[in-house]
Amino acid sequence: MGDVPMTIHNEQECCLSKNLEEIWRLAYSHAMQDERITADVQRARTLEFKDITGPDFIRECAWAIYGAAFSYRTLARHWDALQEAYLHWDVHEIGAHYATVRETALRRINNSRKVNAILSIASDLEKRGWAEVKATLQSLLSYDQRGNPIATSALIDYLDRLPNVGPVLADHIIKNIGIDAIKADLFTRRLAKHLGYRCDKPGVDAMGSDFQAICGERINVIDTVAWNWAMVPQSCLKPIPLCDGSCVCA
Repeated sequence: MGDVPMTIHNEQECCLSKNLEEIWRLAYSHAMQDERITADVQRARTLEFKDITGPDFIRECAWAIYGAAFSYRTLARHWDALQEAYLHWDVHEIGAHYATVRETALRRINNSRKVNAILSIASDLEKRGWAEVKATLQSLLSYDQRGNPIATSALIDYLDRLPNVGPVLADHIIKNIGIDAIKADLFTRRLAKHLGYRCDKPGVDAMGSDFQAICGERINVIDTVAWNWAMVPQSCLKPIPLCDGSCVCA
C-alpha cells in the first residue's frame, strides 16, 4: 500500500463532480505533481510481461505480500534489507540457504506467515523452473485490442492460490509483472461507488474500461493514477459502508 499523498486543493470541485473525464483530469494532475507516482506511471506504461524474469516474479510477490501490512514508505525503508535477506530473489540460492534466509528475513520484519509464504513460492519456482511457471501464466492471459496482455479470472484464480495472496494481491502482482489489471481494493471500490458503479470487482473493471476509453492509457496506468488519487483524504470519498459484492451499488 502507498502512503497518503498531499491533500486535494480543489476538493469542492472534486466532490461535486461524478463526471469521468473531470475525475480523470483531477487524478492525473495529482499524479503528475508527485515524483513517486509519476515514476510509477511511467513504469506502468513500459513494463512488459515478456521481459519478466523469475527473480522479478518472486520480488513482486514479496512486494505485494509485505505491502498488505505496510504503507509504501514503511516498506520502502525495509526493502533493500529484505532483498539482501532473500539473496536478491535467486531461488537456487534461497533453497541452498533456506534456514539462514528465513532467519535473516524474520530479523528484518518479524512476520513468519509472510516469510513462509514467500519461501514457499520460491521453493515451487525452483522446482518447476521459471520457464514452466511463465508458460502457465502466459496460457492464462487474454489481450486487448492493442495487443496488451490483460488479466483474466483464470489468472487471478491461479495466483489467488499462492500462499498469503488472495484476489486483490493477485491483481497487484499481475499489474507489477506487466499484465494489465486494476485492483479492486477498498480505495478503488470506494471510487467506483462514488462514480455510480458496482463496488465490486466487475464494477471496478467497468470503471477502468471507461477511464481507458477517455484517456487511451493502459489499464495499469489507470490503476496507478486512480488508486493514488482515491487514497487522498477528501470528503467525497470518505469511508462509507461497502457492499459484499452481492448488490448493485449505483
